[in-house]
Amino acid sequence: MKYYNKILITVIVSLFILNISHTLMACSPAPPEPSFTYSLHPDFPLEEFAKGNLGIIKPTYAKSYLYVAYRYMMGIPFNEEEQKSIQSLWIDRTLPLLGMSYGDDIESIIVGEKVKEKIGLKKEDPKEIWYAARKNIIKNEDNFYIDTMKEIQGDENYNWYENCLGDSFLTAAKTLNSLIEKFGIKSDEVQEWFQIQDKVFQNCPKGEFIPDYPKTDNNPQIKAHRIYQIASANFYSGQFDAAEKMFREIAKDDSSPWKDISPYLVVRTLFRKATLKKEIDKSILTQAEDELKKLIANKNFVAIHPAAQRLMNSIKVRLYPKERLEEIVQSVLSRNSENNLKSDVADLIWFLDKNIEKENDLVDWILTYKMEENKEEALNHSIEKWETTSSLPWLVAALSKISINHPKIVKLIEAGEKIKKNSPAFLSVSYHLIRLMIEGGKKNEAIIKLTPFIDNPVFPRSSNNLFLSLRMRVADNLDELLKYSIRIPKLIIPEIEMPLGPKSFKFFTELKEYSSGRVLFDYDSINIFNYLMPLNLLKKIAINNIIPDYLRKEIAKIVWVRSILLDNEDIAKEITPILQNFVPDLKNDLDAYLSETTKGGKKFAAIFLLLRSPGLQPFISRTLPRFTPIQKIDDFRDNWWGKSNYEKDFPKNYKEFTFLENIRDTAKKELDKLSSLGVAPNYLSSEAINWANKNPTDLRIPEALHRAVQTTRYSLADGETSKFSKAAFKLLHGKYPNNEWTNKTKYWY
Repeated sequence: MKYYNKILITVIVSLFILNISHTLMACSPAPPEPSFTYSLHPDFPLEEFAKGNLGIIKPTYAKSYLYVAYRYMMGIPFNEEEQKSIQSLWIDRTLPLLGMSYGDDIESIIVGEKVKEKIGLKKEDPKEIWYAARKNIIKNEDNFYIDTMKEIQGDENYNWYENCLGDSFLTAAKTLNSLIEKFGIKSDEVQEWFQIQDKVFQNCPKGEFIPDYPKTDNNPQIKAHRIYQIASANFYSGQFDAAEKMFREIAKDDSSPWKDISPYLVVRTLFRKATLKKEIDKSILTQAEDELKKLIANKNFVAIHPAAQRLMNSIKVRLYPKERLEEIVQSVLSRNSENNLKSDVADLIWFLDKNIEKENDLVDWILTYKMEENKEEALNHSIEKWETTSSLPWLVAALSKISINHPKIVKLIEAGEKIKKNSPAFLSVSYHLIRLMIEGGKKNEAIIKLTPFIDNPVFPRSSNNLFLSLRMRVADNLDELLKYSIRIPKLIIPEIEMPLGPKSFKFFTELKEYSSGRVLFDYDSINIFNYLMPLNLLKKIAINNIIPDYLRKEIAKIVWVRSILLDNEDIAKEITPILQNFVPDLKNDLDAYLSETTKGGKKFAAIFLLLRSPGLQPFISRTLPRFTPIQKIDDFRDNWWGKSNYEKDFPKNYKEFTFLENIRDTAKKELDKLSSLGVAPNYLSSEAINWANKNPTDLRIPEALHRAVQTTRYSLADGETSKFSKAAFKLLHGKYPNNEWTNKTKYWY
């Protein structure tokens, strides 16, 4: 049974609806963000990973993917049927959340593609099959949707479980089609059954929609279907006693088409009744086990034996956890285990999520490899296990966690260098060996070693981007750094507060150009530009043809803004014609800036331009380049700038960029000054107010004050912002009461 945490979704909905106060405004939706490596799962299509093309295995992967990696590294490949089985598990854990990786994030929607196409799913969503069957009755209903997730009542942790599983929709579709074939699509029998079935599925997310009992003069077959529908409605609504009683009665009714499935559904009802509680009711589970044993032993029910065995395994997980875990591990590490692989891996993950004792190598490796806290403990354990077993998974674990100064590094590197190219761990081992070379200062050796790994079309895109990141770290000059700083994102992540699903993107036609290999700056290069480079070097990037014009434009924008904030008039003049070329909409305001003859006049002309240009910022953003015109307020709140993440995002490996060493102090001084200016609303409002007080007859003042108040509403604020908003508002209304800009300024924020 699948449980999903509701807290995040609740917060998302609340913030999206209650977008009122300053605090909430600061958390408003952000622009779509490119992502260059997957963190929770391998690259799509997932079938490649199931085949053993593992790429660089990340410790952050979900446990089911690490299980697959472990098995391949242990030399136990999956046959074709096993590959299909494990993919089916991933599909089932993906579809209920419209692309969310199981229990984790929203890494699954790419521009211009449907979710299932994008992840490489071959299996159709059972709900879609039911939706298609419904269209035989209701033709024009494109937006119909059934939520299958239901909250566990009384659970203080806000947990959900998947109430209506795929088989229920497949069964409903099959039943409807058979009734249409027998009675005709317009018959009372079909119409009545359909209306009741819709009512049954209303119980999937919530409610107690129980159909009425059939009339005595009903067609016997329709009557039997109705009784089954009532039993199902009780089951989905959580009325388990009523559901159990009805399924038992159906099992005794020789005339019911649901007679054979009902004994199994009795056990399913008992299972839910026992497990959907704070404490599992083992007495009910034991009863379910006893009934299920009889069912499995009965040859008359051979058709449902596979489903019954899967349910039995779930019961054993809860009644006999230690024995069941040993059974699972033996099964999932056996060749040709396709018959039970899907359910066994699901049960394995259930155990792993409970943070069980590391009593066997598979469990030990997965939990150790994923360990983010106590990294030293995880490293030491990995080394100890590798020294004891000499196994490939433990070598990968040790290399992924070790640093160059560790006393046992030499032996591990020697072992890593023996890994062959056809090994499933080759990319992972190679990545960490090169990483260690760089950490050890062996830049030239690293460059040679990296050559075959750069933009190799055989590798997953995430792996390519990770190798490009290593190559950028050994750049000897600016041109090399720029060459390897740009990468193809593997997907575009929608802002988390937006509705999930592929339809979210139909409004973002601008995103289509990013679905065909358009390069962007990766996060590590953005941090270098933002925090390691002084203004004069950023200016060189703006005129460097190594990077595409749309990225040069972003650099030119931050160079101009920084030159104003840092009072560097020379670079401001130099970059102005370049910025005018990239952003023609700014030409008039930039000409006005250039035409000013005094230092104070120039500064206010620049401030006035910034107030009128929400799209100008002093830092490169991690999000996509802004789609909204530079002089328009952006709906995603991508306006002006907020507090810099200086301390958090400052590159920890900054000393590796030796060609920046002589200018690093200059960059830091500039960065310190930028940070001291604070968030845009405060800084721009303060400048506008000061100029207004000194030059009250300047015709630009009313507009400047109006836009200053706008910055406090539509940009990222801090605890001081309201003070500046109020001051600008009062000055505007006090000194310029009848101005058109004053009339537009109804409130301060």
